[in-house]
Amino acid sequence: MSPVAKPILRRHHDRGVYSAATTGCATRGSRDAHPHEMPPAPRGTTWWAQQARRLPIFILAINHPVADYDKWKAVYDTMPPTSRGAKFARVNRSVDDANLITVVSGFETLEAINSFVSDPDLKPKMQEAGVAGEPRIEVYEEVEVI
Repeated sequence: MSPVAKPILRRHHDRGVYSAATTGCATRGSRDAHPHEMPPAPRGTTWWAQQARRLPIFILAINHPVADYDKWKAVYDTMPPTSRGAKFARVNRSVDDANLITVVSGFETLEAINSFVSDPDLKPKMQEAGVAGEPRIEVYEEVEVI
């Protein structure tokens, strides 16, 4: 009796879902180092650390006070960074002041960050949301995930 072949499951890098491995990938050609062609990660490596091995990522941090967090959040949800090319976005509130917000987002390129920050719809949305004062915008290149 011959053993039954089991499909190899891989976590798809863009959708976060598992799928059976195939000979091709719909995203082939989207990056120089394609994730299915990467050498296997060491045993015990987390999925997030595996992702960090293959993608350069640029971090955008926008910090600003808001008049009312709930009002701000309702407007933010209509135009989150993920709707404009970010791979992820995290909303953070200060532990000392619940109306001091920092949004941290990850983009694949600096051009994508510049496109988001210079979007003509962003400033009116921030005003509608009740952003008080000028936002502090910082850009970082991620160099290590531990």
